[in-house]
Amino acid sequence: MPKFEYSVRDTRRKLIESTGETNTKEELVRVLHAKGMTIITLDELKKVGPAGVKRRRLHRKVKLDDLTIFARQMAVLLESGVPVLKALSVMSDQVESSGLLAACKKMEEDVKSGVSLKDAVAKHPRIFSTLWVDLIETGEETGQLVFVLREIASYLDTINSLRKRVISALIYPAVLIAVSILAIFIFVYKVIPIFAGIYKSFGGQLPALTQAVINLSDALQKHLFKGLIVMGGCIFVLARHIKTDAGRKQFDGLKLRLPVLGGLFRSIAVERFTISLSMLIKGGISIVRALEVSARATANKVIEEALDKVKIEVIQGKAMSGPMTELGIFPPLVTHMIGVGEESGRIAQLLDEIAKFYADDISVKITRMINLFEPAVLVIMGGVIGTLVAAMYLPIFKMASIVGGGGR
Repeated sequence: MPKFEYSVRDTRRKLIESTGETNTKEELVRVLHAKGMTIITLDELKKVGPAGVKRRRLHRKVKLDDLTIFARQMAVLLESGVPVLKALSVMSDQVESSGLLAACKKMEEDVKSGVSLKDAVAKHPRIFSTLWVDLIETGEETGQLVFVLREIASYLDTINSLRKRVISALIYPAVLIAVSILAIFIFVYKVIPIFAGIYKSFGGQLPALTQAVINLSDALQKHLFKGLIVMGGCIFVLARHIKTDAGRKQFDGLKLRLPVLGGLFRSIAVERFTISLSMLIKGGISIVRALEVSARATANKVIEEALDKVKIEVIQGKAMSGPMTELGIFPPLVTHMIGVGEESGRIAQLLDEIAKFYADDISVKITRMINLFEPAVLVIMGGVIGTLVAAMYLPIFKMASIVGGGGR
């Protein structure tokens, strides 16, 4: 029978940590609820040998799902009256990422030594962004840490949902392109040389298209390894260049100028900016600092630099909407609604409305992109394969016409 470890609050809000054995997890949940218990954590214990060591399968990378669950469960624990130090200890037993587990252990040590949660979190910039640090600092100062953690969890959930939608939308086109390229490669590398050998034994001059395709196949046969090395080198150099500030700016600028995809990338950046700015403003962060943090949340260097210019204007006493309009980076709808929000004092609410609008806009753009992309890929790849096949059969057609003409 499976054994479970759980922490609950009884009807008097007293924290109870214990273990229990039931046939299923759902059965234990029903038993605890029947006793009036509020469940905080509930996990199955897996034992290895007589020592009874708890075993978890941990993945190395810290995923957005890991951070979302961490923020949400921390909020639940703190809301239930669990101290920060104990909450971090409980989370160390819950997380499924080895990277996040190490961070939780270190944060627990830091908090135990008297360091604030904000400073403990700030020591792990690769896991927790500046958005986490600023909001947790505000939450600790205002006593709204639970609210802040819930806002972070909601934000990460939205960002993660968007990322999954985009990735799932691109899977089929990517597979289609990969299969088509593989088919073309096999045809050029394996099939065409067979035809080339047959035509060479016949002698005579081949049609220009056929000869061009055979030449391409010969070049691929002779220089495939060198070509792969050159291609790999180019990809490596390009990847290194993109990691530089100048390269990142060029790459992000190109993304915004791409046909079809450019509009999608812009909508994603706008949604991330508005939702993070709204959350920071709700958390009590100053508008200048909120602009600085939310600019990085866009994950686009061009937009980030534009927002840095807006920040400078705001420091000088200007409203956000004016500089944003002048820069022309954001659509008029965004700048207009931000202007209305600044005038009415409802900027956070209007930013939420903008984020919802662009979330819907992203879904529409993804659907349209798929509807356009699939037939376009089929037509292009079909045209390429059709051209290759036609090039190989042209000599046969030519020979048939000569034989037919001689018979008359």
